[in-house]
Amino acid sequence: VHLPPKIAMADQGQAQADRRRAIARAPEVFTLNLDFATWVKQFRNYVELVNVGNADLYQTFMSFISPECFLQIEALQLTPQERQNIFDGATFQRIKQALRKRDNKVDPGYLFRYRKQKENESIEDYAKDLERLCQEVYPNDQNIRQNRMLIDTFIGGIKNDELAIKLLQENFANLTNAINTAEQYFKALQTRRFIKTETDFRPVLEKVYVTNEESNSNSTQSAQVKHTNQSEHVQGTCAEQC
Repeated sequence: VHLPPKIAMADQGQAQADRRRAIARAPEVFTLNLDFATWVKQFRNYVELVNVGNADLYQTFMSFISPECFLQIEALQLTPQERQNIFDGATFQRIKQALRKRDNKVDPGYLFRYRKQKENESIEDYAKDLERLCQEVYPNDQNIRQNRMLIDTFIGGIKNDELAIKLLQENFANLTNAINTAEQYFKALQTRRFIKTETDFRPVLEKVYVTNEESNSNSTQSAQVKHTNQSEHVQGTCAEQC
């Protein structure tokens, strides 16, 4: 069956469009942790492959951004014309500026160097997050747990000073050994602190006991003085009566 040229061309165009949609890879949802310029290039490549028209461009763009970014763009109150041309110079700069204001991403190198163990944070959780930051700073380091800077930063950020001093006396070959030793030392310190608390209670009881004896002794002496001053005092029987 021979189709008219226009219908045949339309079928070929539809087949090409279907093929492009099949190979097109949608970009990930944009968050403030991503580089906006790079993400936009991926998004524009995607909408071109799937043939998204200007009428649907804004809605497609908004469906690929996080809720936080969505609210920021909505606050711009773009006109219908601006929404159809979000990649035009002026409109695009407004969108970029709105997202930049909310971009509070801190240099991972800074976060890594000044990362300290938080209150009630376990040693394992602290080390895990520190290792993640170190991997961002040294992405090409294949043996990240042997990184000397990671080990030193781990020890320097330990919240317990007594534990940190103990760890500084060791020479760890990797982070795993440092974590295991830190946990063992920490358990030992906790046990010692518990025992010390129990023994510290005894002197308190002894002090109270001694104080009571001193009080009883003072009362006896007072009674002796009082009895001795009485008019019916008889020599020789006073000590016995007292």
